[in-house]
Parts: sequence; C-alpha cells; structure tokens
Amino acid sequence: MIDISRTIIPKADQLNAEDFISGPLVLTILDVKVRDAPEQPVLILFAGGFRPWKPCKTMRRVLVHAWGSDASRYIGRSLRLYREESVRWAGEEVGGIRISAMTDIRQRIGIALAVSNKARRMHIIDPLLPHEIPPTDNDIDIARQVAKGAVARGWTKDQITAAMGGVKIEDMTAEQRGRFLRDLMHEPGTVSPPPTEEQS
Repeated sequence: MIDISRTIIPKADQLNAEDFISGPLVLTILDVKVRDAPEQPVLILFAGGFRPWKPCKTMRRVLVHAWGSDASRYIGRSLRLYREESVRWAGEEVGGIRISAMTDIRQRIGIALAVSNKARRMHIIDPLLPHEIPPTDNDIDIARQVAKGAVARGWTKDQITAAMGGVKIEDMTAEQRGRFLRDLMHEPGTVSPPPTEEQS
C-alpha cells in the first residue's frame, strides 16, 4: 500500500476539518489552555505531535456537558474527532471537526446542538474504550501534566507523592501510571489501594 494521505495535510497551526478527510483520529489530551481570543479561546494540545485543536463553541459545549467545566481534568483523557461534512459557515457547508467518542463517560450521551437559529440536532457521543486508544510516546508527559492539574484542584505535594506509591513517574509500569492518573482525577487525597496478588 502506498499511503498518500500525508501529502494532503493542510499547512496550519491547528487541526482543521481537512485533517480528517482520510478518517477519524483518536487523540489523547496533553494540556488545555484558555486564551484571550473571543472566537477560539480554548486550545487543546495532544500527545503524539499533532497540531492543537481550537474547538468551536458547539464542541466546547459538548466537552463541558460530558466532562464538566474544569479543563484540568481533561488532561490524560482521550476523544475521537472526525470531519462532519454538514457543518455550515456563512450559509455554506464547509465541514467541521466534531467529537464522536470520549473516555471517562459511563454510557452513550445525547446532546441537542443548534444547527441553525431555529433548528437543533441530537449529537451522540459514545464511550471510547481503552483498546481503541493508540499508545503514545508522551505517557510520562501526560502524567506530569495531570499532576500539575491536580495541584490546581487542591491536591498537596504529599497527597500526590502518596498516589505515586513511592515510584517515580518515569519508573512506573503502564498499570501503575494508569492507576496514578485515575486517582488524580478524583478528589484530593483519594488514593486507590495497591492491587493484591490475586488482582495483579
């Protein structure tokens, strides 16, 4: 197979709908920034060297509906983005980026989104399962960013150290790092017990 999809990647400083002509992408969030930019105030950075995404207001509503308004909790989570051909701008169908699946939701979510001044359409978000998430080379960076986000939510250094279980982030196994990330998504100081021999 001779894949020419990379030859049609648009030259830009952000992801846009043309990046998804060849199909959807599952991406893991490395960081989220809020800027003083009225049209596109949110900048989502992804692991794996992908360009950042500046979600439109419609997709920001989906993010808040599914994951809440605290974007520090988004770090380490994953979502599937795709090109929606019917997205309109200035009265024309130009295509846009939409979310079709997300981690950290228990069941399928439906949210009614405006498609015009008078019409709404139900947008469906499916749970994104662990086996659907491709591995990245940024797992350590993601864990560090999640730890920074936990501090912003009230975790103390001692609580984070306890969650690490006496192991440095770079020395953790994939299982240990996953448990560490899950713990830091909860309330400050909530730490899972280490697995027993039967569980390991």
